[in-house]
Amino acid sequence: MVEGFNILEGVLGTHLTFTLQWTDEFIRWVSEEYDNITVINLPHLDVWVPQMVLLNPSSDNFGFLIKEKDMLLVQYTSEGFASLTFATYFESTCQPSLRQYPFDSHTCHLNISHVGYSIGEVISVPLHVYDKRKGDSGPWDVGAVELTANLLIPGVAASRYAELSMQLSRRPSVLLLNLIFPIFIQMIMNVFVFYLPAECGEKASYSITVFLAVEIFMTIIMDQLPPSSSETPFLNVILFMHLINTAVLCAMTTVSLLFYHRSNTIIIPERLRRFTIRMSLRHGDILTGQPPENMSQMTERVNRDITETDDITHHAAVSAGNDRRRVFLTWQSQFK
Repeated sequence: MVEGFNILEGVLGTHLTFTLQWTDEFIRWVSEEYDNITVINLPHLDVWVPQMVLLNPSSDNFGFLIKEKDMLLVQYTSEGFASLTFATYFESTCQPSLRQYPFDSHTCHLNISHVGYSIGEVISVPLHVYDKRKGDSGPWDVGAVELTANLLIPGVAASRYAELSMQLSRRPSVLLLNLIFPIFIQMIMNVFVFYLPAECGEKASYSITVFLAVEIFMTIIMDQLPPSSSETPFLNVILFMHLINTAVLCAMTTVSLLFYHRSNTIIIPERLRRFTIRMSLRHGDILTGQPPENMSQMTERVNRDITETDDITHHAAVSAGNDRRRVFLTWQSQFK
């Protein structure tokens, strides 16, 4: 059973039950000579037991059998076949794969071997793994569990060790409801800043609040991820792009408010005025709702609807004989 997987430190905690089996040539007997006794149990501290260790521990607890487990018994048969079953807790290293966070899955390995003997004296032969009782592993779903034999020294068959591989998949339901869905809802709300009227005085505060909300979401995600990783989650990239988009929206909102609250006496440059009219009529005529036939017709129609009650400053040059002076008139286009 998986006790926990700390992706920040890359530590996997597991509760495992092992059964070690071997043949002891010194403990065997003829059962007929001992009242047909075929099986006996002896304390493991009084007999030979193979010293198995974890090759990739994350702490000092890497041995299988310690002195505190003095109640363990080794079962012997009259043919010298020995069997020892015990449970232990391990903390092993595991490199997380976070590219698809929070839909990430990881493959963790527990490398088990023996120590204290020369190559060939004791050979580890992994037999079976029973994964029917995986238990509840909290936020992780334990998938395939495999037990294989690998070579500690390449090319040397006697240097085999057992490798226990476990496939872990995150259960994303909690993160979806509390983190992912709120992020996408917040992305949609970002657009509504342009629907707020400038008179209400909340456009700037709304855009800044959304920007700060993105920063909070990024902080929450960074607290759940390791500070240094070989892979960058796609969710981090999406949030960073959303952060840039929100910053641009804040800047656009500020500029639009700046133009909205400008004084009406400020002269609008002739080129900017013509550019605005051209952009407004690019996809349709603002007077009739239909595309204009040409720009000259559009200009005549705008000039025809100029009135004396306009509130947009219009610059015109008026000449009277040799006296040329600039006259400022106010005009407003009346759209029919």
